[in-house]
Amino acid sequence: MADTAYGSAPNLAWLVEDRGIEPHIPVFDKSARRDDTFERSAFIFDHEDDSYTCPGGNRLRPSNRNFSTPRPRANADGFIRYRAGETEAGRIALDHADAIFATGDELLGTLREVGAVRQALRIGALATLSRNFQMAFLRPLLVRSDIEIILRSGSSGELLRALEAHNLDVALINQAPSRDALTPFVAHHLAEQTVSLVGTPERLAENTLGLADLIGTHPVILPTIDSGVRSGFDALVNRLCIRPQIAAEVEDMAMMRLLAREDVGLAVVPPIVVRDEIAAGTLVEADRLSGIAETFYAVTMDRRFPNPLLQPLLDPDQRRGATLLSDALGPD
Repeated sequence: MADTAYGSAPNLAWLVEDRGIEPHIPVFDKSARRDDTFERSAFIFDHEDDSYTCPGGNRLRPSNRNFSTPRPRANADGFIRYRAGETEAGRIALDHADAIFATGDELLGTLREVGAVRQALRIGALATLSRNFQMAFLRPLLVRSDIEIILRSGSSGELLRALEAHNLDVALINQAPSRDALTPFVAHHLAEQTVSLVGTPERLAENTLGLADLIGTHPVILPTIDSGVRSGFDALVNRLCIRPQIAAEVEDMAMMRLLAREDVGLAVVPPIVVRDEIAAGTLVEADRLSGIAETFYAVTMDRRFPNPLLQPLLDPDQRRGATLLSDALGPD
């Protein structure tokens, strides 16, 4: 038995671990705060959700994301730490903290005559999006040595969720997302490419068929049903009262080009994707699909503090309007 003066962690550890004595000593309670931060008792624990709610209304969890490989809940020191999810203001605070640390690194680098502060731009791109389009979009920043570009790929859903979670500054996709009060996406139209029926010279030798007969006679290679080009093509064949023979449905434009070269069927692709094959005579353009185009969007969130590096990329005058792809794009 002892009074509170012996109720420190080192004393209790010495009694239990070193001496094998069961202590009956009041433990110091240091949860009271005098620095204007919330006290431990102010946090409400939810057993079912395994989370705390702070007086500010934010929910704290051991992890705010799902991992494909389960991770231990406790840290190396044996403690389980509960944290709130990241907010826009939180992301900006972290960026400022990174900038402060980077300034220190720059100072050290200056003393060593190396390094400089670099700004970061986080970009997500649809996994099947034209690589040449991505390069055309990024080209104004590639010449700058003070910018670090972080480029990730994924599905439209993955990119939009990352955008909402403040893990991306912009997402490059080919369909404008729906917008409502809860998901204030802003879709910036960047450019579009017209779409044609493209096939081998052997398949289209002495072709005198009209568009409807071409689609009705030859198998077609189509984008998947979640693309804007596919939606336009389905509407076209519906108007023409045609049920086409679908040879393949492909996400990747580069794979569509390869299948067209193998003469699997007529590919529904922007001619720019097969520009080199058309120039070499490997493929020919059978007919232009009027009113169907692949559209490119840069999607951002309606943020109070947008990344300033985005403005020149989204400015129509600096992008030369919708002609962005006319000279920059080629086959992927």
